[in-house]
Amino acid sequence: MVAVSASMLLAAALTLVFASGRLAINQANSLSALLLADAGINSEIQFIGLNSSAPTAVGLSSQPIIYGGSTAIPPGETSPAKGRPGTVIGYSGGTYYVFASNDSAGQNAWDGATSPYYITSWAVVGDSWRRVQVRFDSADKSLFNQYGLFALACFPGNSNSSILVSPNTTVTIDGTAATNGQVDSGINTKLIITNAINADTADKHNAGTQFTTQNLAPNGTLTSQSQPILAPTTAAILIANSSLPPTTSDDSAWAYLAAHNSNSSGVYQFKTNAGGAAFSSSNCTRYTLSGTVLNQQLWQGANPQPGTAGRFRTLFFEPGDYYFTDIQLAYDSGIGMVIDPCAYASGGTPGQVRFWCYGSKKSANFAIGIPISNTMATGTTDPDPGLFRLYVSSDSGGFKLQRTQGALDWRSRPMIGDWNYYCGIYACTRDPGASNNSNKGTQIALVGTNNGQGAAVIRGSIIADQISFTGANVAFVASQTTTTDPTAPVQAGGGSWTLIH
Repeated sequence: MVAVSASMLLAAALTLVFASGRLAINQANSLSALLLADAGINSEIQFIGLNSSAPTAVGLSSQPIIYGGSTAIPPGETSPAKGRPGTVIGYSGGTYYVFASNDSAGQNAWDGATSPYYITSWAVVGDSWRRVQVRFDSADKSLFNQYGLFALACFPGNSNSSILVSPNTTVTIDGTAATNGQVDSGINTKLIITNAINADTADKHNAGTQFTTQNLAPNGTLTSQSQPILAPTTAAILIANSSLPPTTSDDSAWAYLAAHNSNSSGVYQFKTNAGGAAFSSSNCTRYTLSGTVLNQQLWQGANPQPGTAGRFRTLFFEPGDYYFTDIQLAYDSGIGMVIDPCAYASGGTPGQVRFWCYGSKKSANFAIGIPISNTMATGTTDPDPGLFRLYVSSDSGGFKLQRTQGALDWRSRPMIGDWNYYCGIYACTRDPGASNNSNKGTQIALVGTNNGQGAAVIRGSIIADQISFTGANVAFVASQTTTTDPTAPVQAGGGSWTLIH
């Protein structure tokens, strides 16, 4: 039998202890690298949001190139890691390298339009490298299809509430609601949400002032993230969906729309000799709408709707882009508005109807206090909210949709029940990432009745700097048609997450 000295046993024990400690360190570094690679993905999502209005594709996302003389080479590679390098605030133990590309191999930079597209993130902590890739599909590109409610409030140090609920009001958000700001609920209020997202939690003003678990519907979820969720301004969407170059200024874009819109060509009325009240080209004819102000006077010259004893006039808005510098439509029992994306009144080509509301002066306020009807394609039971969009740009002002209390119809009968607005509303004037506070944002106000006569209900989605509720609800309905909608790089939306290394 071979004798074993005490020194040999001590050396073996030390070797085992060292190996176990080294294994633990490697495992910790590997996990940290994986978390850091995920942080790189989130960083790129924010980067894309901040640069959504970049004039060139190169500025839209991080490029699949080697940045700034980087020399760190991942395992299995022969050259340094491609992508924008970054770290996580408060953690200096590693670095991520992230980029966006049209292809999974990372050979071609993302052009800002191709889908699916990919975000790839390498991360290194100590000697451990991990790589994560996320594919973003096109199935849910529209930002309107991500949220029932999205209150941006996306400027630093914002101490104003992004969601306001009036006293004695119950608000139900049937869908996902997200906010970068604070939630202000008055006395005797309820705010019930299916799923809630608190974003920009790193802002000290938001601590303890956002959604809580008490806001959740049964089986609802509450998540949070330290960074804000970003989206482009209304003007940026206008520029991106026009024939204008991406370097066009906001003022020039609005001036272009003022000269190129559907105001004078897209509005229809019933014919004087209409054979009935059916919405059809045989019963309807063009109505000349002059100017950029929408109010009751515009209906006065329209022909009465058949079967209403001359007491009710209807205007049809056909597919196209309408430009308004002012909308003041208080309730009037003698007028009706029909959004006609099916183009029944004109017999033309179906498509999206878009109202662009621009307040060139700060604090401009738009208001609609009448019901809005929407035509539907044959075989459908509910209007597609994707076929009507309200785009609002009125810094320090806003747009009010109101279910008017005590309203009587043209027969002088009380109107009972909710007024459902099937649309997507977008109102953002605060440029993401702006360093000054000169822009205070645009507010969307939903106002219903307080006596049980009915609520103002958005059946679609609202995305705005600030949103207020009085007797109103939001029922998220995904848009089937998303023509010209702002895209949503902020979520994977049907994509996939892959651990490559």
